[in-house]
Amino acid sequence: MTGETLPSMQPSPDTIKTEDELKTRPQNELLPLYEIETERYIFVPLGRVSDLIPEAKGSIGENAEPLSKIKAEQIESAADPYSRITCCIDGRLRHVAEKVKDSVKRTFNITKRAASNPIKLAGGEPGIAYSGVLAGINTDMDKDNHARKLHKDTYKNILKPLKLRGSTHSDQHADGPKCGCGACDNLKATNTDIKDKVSDYDALYRNLHSLAPNILPRPEQADRNSVKYHATKAAEEDAIPTGKDLTRSHKRGNIEIDPDLDYDEAQIVVTAGHNEELLGFWMDEDTCVDKNKLPFQGFFVDIGPFSKEVKNVFNEDDGIHSKRNANRLIYSTVVFNLATGKQLGHKDLPVYAIFPKKTV
Repeated sequence: MTGETLPSMQPSPDTIKTEDELKTRPQNELLPLYEIETERYIFVPLGRVSDLIPEAKGSIGENAEPLSKIKAEQIESAADPYSRITCCIDGRLRHVAEKVKDSVKRTFNITKRAASNPIKLAGGEPGIAYSGVLAGINTDMDKDNHARKLHKDTYKNILKPLKLRGSTHSDQHADGPKCGCGACDNLKATNTDIKDKVSDYDALYRNLHSLAPNILPRPEQADRNSVKYHATKAAEEDAIPTGKDLTRSHKRGNIEIDPDLDYDEAQIVVTAGHNEELLGFWMDEDTCVDKNKLPFQGFFVDIGPFSKEVKNVFNEDDGIHSKRNANRLIYSTVVFNLATGKQLGHKDLPVYAIFPKKTV
């Protein structure tokens, strides 16, 4: 942000409903979304999922109410400095299982780290890995050894240079090829959607960039071309791993990095059902929302912190850690998180961009 006033994206005050009108409104009528200001943040409504991403396929957030001032203040109160680990945007991560399938109670080393306010991106480490493929930083996935190689590339090319640790998660209902992480389990469908509708996601990225030009790099045609090319290649070669393959490979990779972890400790297991009330793109570069401090669930995509970390390290003139690759990785990460929102979020789910006032 450069000191200018944020573009107004809220409805006219003339459309505000009276209390009596709200009581008698049709059950399926959704309330309008409004910009909210708290002491430290501005919550800019981008619309509901269906406004941004037509043909939303998810089920989370049906008939969701607009964010209230009280809940915005609760989000503000939960914003703290972030830790050097990444995890998924899954709102259930505040409900961490105390037991694994063998019913033996454990202390989860990775869980403890994830509980210390991680950087949240769809899928956690596997999501960063896939974004790295779209950016051309990680090797393209192939049918034979894709998931295992993907972890090694991601650790070497992205996480280790950024001094971040990755994590994956499951839930108590994971079965067959599914791991219980919606971003990982729907990766094949998400990849197809990105391949077919990259222009739509490019337009959404440009909208976010216009609101936060100091946080999100200016998009180039080459960024869009890279995403299109690598998503198409993955689809044509049928090289998208299942959620179970992705998380299993990343669990084993984390054990190789940290031998003190056992197999169960290398992955977070969550309980409870999905009840996320918003999809929020968090633009504060210095904090994240600590889900453990919230009394409700939400999808928070920590674009601000991740963008800051990437730009701090990918600052060379050429090579894998070039400034060009920084821009491309941030771009592909935003595109992937938008596309994942389409797979998980119901068309009614409200979407906000959340900015610290210091950037306005």
